[in-house]
Amino acid sequence: MSPLRTADIGDMIVEVNSRFIKNDMPSLSQAVCLLKEGPFTLATEDEWEYLCNGGTRTLFRWGDLLNDDILSEIYDTGTVSKADENTSSMLNQINMLGLFIAYDSYKNEIIDHTLYTKGGDGGCSLCGGDGAIYVLPCYTAFYRQSTYKGIHCLSKNYYCYRRILRLP
Repeated sequence: MSPLRTADIGDMIVEVNSRFIKNDMPSLSQAVCLLKEGPFTLATEDEWEYLCNGGTRTLFRWGDLLNDDILSEIYDTGTVSKADENTSSMLNQINMLGLFIAYDSYKNEIIDHTLYTKGGDGGCSLCGGDGAIYVLPCYTAFYRQSTYKGIHCLSKNYYCYRRILRLP
């Protein structure tokens, strides 16, 4: 945990759902360059954290508290399937800004940074059998999945992005 920091977040239009990359990409820096199309760009780390937590200052997007229901839901469900998106599961709910973001420990969301992604850990903690307590960092807005150690290709099944349009 670090001291509270502040950031100026400007007005923007944001996609509600993230999009998976269409093809495998050889590097994060190439992905960041290719995904900035026309007027669209990617969120910075500060913008993504604000969007993930719905503008609140809580550790998790649902608040600061953990209880048995939340822990069992994270550990029991793992990833969210398309068929289950409309269920009442806490992980399937939109946040206070109306965005589906950081609800899936398997998704790594590409931001405007070339050394790390935000969101998930590619399912490593959950599938590795570590248990819910080790998966929890993936559900915070502040978790960084480092990509500089040994990742040579971004898989279309695990890496996604969210386009934003900054307003003047």
